[in-house]
Amino acid sequence: MGDDARLTTKPMPSKTARPYVLIVDYDPVHSRIALSNLQEKFPDVEFALVRNGQDAVSMMQSRIPDLTITDLQMPGLNGFALLRKIRADEYTREVPVMVLGGVRDMESVRLAVSLGADDFIAKPVDFHVLSKRINQLMAKKKLGLSLRENHRAYKRREVQLPVEVHLMVVAVGADRFTVLMPGEVVNSASSLFNISRLCRALRVPVVNEPVGCLLGECRSVKGGYLVDLLLQKLPQGYPESAGRVHDVAGYASQVLGNPRQPVYVGLQCTSLDVSGGGIRIESPWPFPSSAGLRISLRKLLGGLGIRAEDVHVTCIVRHAPKKQHPFHCGLQFTDLDPEVREALMNWCASTDSFEIPSEPSSQKPNMKKA
Repeated sequence: MGDDARLTTKPMPSKTARPYVLIVDYDPVHSRIALSNLQEKFPDVEFALVRNGQDAVSMMQSRIPDLTITDLQMPGLNGFALLRKIRADEYTREVPVMVLGGVRDMESVRLAVSLGADDFIAKPVDFHVLSKRINQLMAKKKLGLSLRENHRAYKRREVQLPVEVHLMVVAVGADRFTVLMPGEVVNSASSLFNISRLCRALRVPVVNEPVGCLLGECRSVKGGYLVDLLLQKLPQGYPESAGRVHDVAGYASQVLGNPRQPVYVGLQCTSLDVSGGGIRIESPWPFPSSAGLRISLRKLLGGLGIRAEDVHVTCIVRHAPKKQHPFHCGLQFTDLDPEVREALMNWCASTDSFEIPSEPSSQKPNMKKA
């Protein structure tokens, strides 16, 4: 088919009353993620997915889409050539076209706009922004879409695996330690903590299993709350070593006072669902909205078969109901490794059944740190 050939000889009537969107993306992982996210956000829209411009032309021979979303860089008939064909044909020239491309390649964006692109979305795609742009383009055609307004950028998937919220240790005693919390804690039930880093700092045998701690005093200070935690089972040598840190002048600052390498303990929580943009957890302690948390995804990623060099991520608390126990908190990632984000998005888009493996497979691909 030459560049001037028509895509179709006459307008084809819609087979259904549902709006029809054609996605053109060569990358099988990105396309599956895009399709899964958009299907969740637009349950009343029919989506079709093709991998290149030639297949898109073939699809348009039988049915004209209400919107086309195309990647620019594809082998064969790329996004630029597809745009030329769409705008040159009398039956498709009014079809809204959105192009996807790298935000740094502005020359390609300018070229796409000059060829008739209606909008541009940078990759990696924020699907919350994309859904709004789709609605804007479809509104120009006077075609309203039913959008699920859930304020989430990415599709989520339920998964129950352990995660840890890291809390900084600011003091130790013979049978306790004190952590800094962003919110007040009033629950008196026992909570589980990973204290391996604290054991290393005190130079006592490391306890690798979570230990139970009872809530002591919780008092307000500038920047948060200090929470005393009573160890239900003392590690070997802990009382003597912690006592020296507490009693010897200046020793506590040597053990706990390095701001570049603070000592953390890990509050044991459970993931409820996860996406490429955030995670919802069940926690024994409440965390206030807008608080910043540092969490470990090591067991979560291991359970999903995603291997990463850095499993720690900073989160912002976006949703924190106060009248629940245990507490459910919605967290947004702020510095998640892009490759890990894509791996999580791909897992969420998958329809495969999920079982927690007994041992992480050594054959899983390693997600390198960006």
